[in-house]
Amino acid sequence: MWQPSRGVAAKGATSNTEIYLKARDLLLDLSGRHAEAVEQFAWPRFQTPFNWAVDWFDAIARGNDQTALWVVEEDGSEARYTFDEMARRSDQVAAFLAAQGVSRGDRVMLMLNNQVELWESMLAVMKLGAVILPATTALGPADLLDRIDRGGARYVIANAVDTAKFDDVRGDYTTIGRGRRPVGLGRLSRCPCRSRVPGGAPRHRAGGPAAAVLHLGHHEQTQAR
Repeated sequence: MWQPSRGVAAKGATSNTEIYLKARDLLLDLSGRHAEAVEQFAWPRFQTPFNWAVDWFDAIARGNDQTALWVVEEDGSEARYTFDEMARRSDQVAAFLAAQGVSRGDRVMLMLNNQVELWESMLAVMKLGAVILPATTALGPADLLDRIDRGGARYVIANAVDTAKFDDVRGDYTTIGRGRRPVGLGRLSRCPCRSRVPGGAPRHRAGGPAAAVLHLGHHEQTQAR
């Protein structure tokens, strides 16, 4: 698997990317040496607000033509997408979602299969400073209602085949992929919108939520650092 070379982040690292890389490299160097890792590792202290999708993913992805995502279907067909393609495609999805009203802090439920739109959407949501709310396509209306209520979802992204499940799910949310003029997930990254996030990517403080994972009976948040 491709990864940026070690040693890029010098002791006096100043950019968010360099600071993040320095912390990552320390953990890689101390792999298998748990006690030393516990003693030496400290969460990065960024000089400016941090956005993982921009400060880390985009930083290593722009101009990188190596494979980032390789999707193999049950029928044997496959598709590969480079790091640079994923950076650009997620920019387009972020611009599209912003035009639909998605903004920093909004909970966005992603009910998608293992498809390129899932990964594009995750990056796009993070670029907007919104919060990913993952959901399996196996969920029915009752489970979706529970997750909409507890998760506080403002937006739902789903394949057209699953949008009917939301017909009887009450709540103040917008479903992308349904309605009189459904968006259609296959067109998300090809929409006629700008190729970059409008106004640049929002910068959320390190430690702010990137994803909210719901389990039966309790609510667990994954923090973005």
